[in-house]
Amino acid sequence: MPYIKARKGINIFYRCAGEGEAVLFLHGFALDSSLWQPQLDALSKGLRTIAIDLPGHGRSGWKSNFTDLADLAKQLLSLYAALNISRPHIVAHSFSGLIALKLAATYPQALNKLVLVCAAPKFIKNKGFPAKLTMRELEKLEGLVKNHYPGIVPVFIRSLFTQKEKLDGFKLKQRYLPRKAALINFLGLIRNQDLRAQLHKIRAQTMIIGADSDSIAGDYPAKILHKGISNSRLKIFCACGHLPSLAREKEFSSTLKAFLR
Repeated sequence: MPYIKARKGINIFYRCAGEGEAVLFLHGFALDSSLWQPQLDALSKGLRTIAIDLPGHGRSGWKSNFTDLADLAKQLLSLYAALNISRPHIVAHSFSGLIALKLAATYPQALNKLVLVCAAPKFIKNKGFPAKLTMRELEKLEGLVKNHYPGIVPVFIRSLFTQKEKLDGFKLKQRYLPRKAALINFLGLIRNQDLRAQLHKIRAQTMIIGADSDSIAGDYPAKILHKGISNSRLKIFCACGHLPSLAREKEFSSTLKAFLR
């Protein structure tokens, strides 16, 4: 199995396909790199597609908590040499969008194009920021992870689809459970993050993909990202949940191909 050693001595699992310019895929909270398999296959003709399991997710190891997004951005950079990449395109979903935004704002030379999927500069709803996720809902999820792990994991993943998507048979089966400690750590990082003031620093050509029926982010954060990142374009999937890469696989992959090439 392909593993590489990252900062803090963590073994990181990755999957890859194809040759050409590198595209690095980052999954969201509680998911793993299997999320991106359809896109790895679809884009591997002409591009080198790489998807990693975040620390404590999938088959990647876990050592200790990350202190903030800057810590996670440095963790991501520590993989570059082992993966033989220097300035990849980055496709980041949901929570990983925070990592990618921090990376792009702090280390602009570390990436080429950026794709943010159902991402947000902040996830918690408050006055003036009508996102979907409230602080009470975040605290409830933290409690469920602490007291009802691992049963809460498949329940949470299923909630990422709309009711119609569930009825249509969409599902995401993961062979490996994320580590409880990693989930608690990452939820804690979401709690107080607000990167809106850093969006103007991002110079990468950026594609922002949102979904109007996304129960986690909604489409408001995507519009804020588009407004704040000067060199960006916006696409909203209608009647789509938090996982457009699965629920709208062909259209999503075509959108990526057109943007990255």
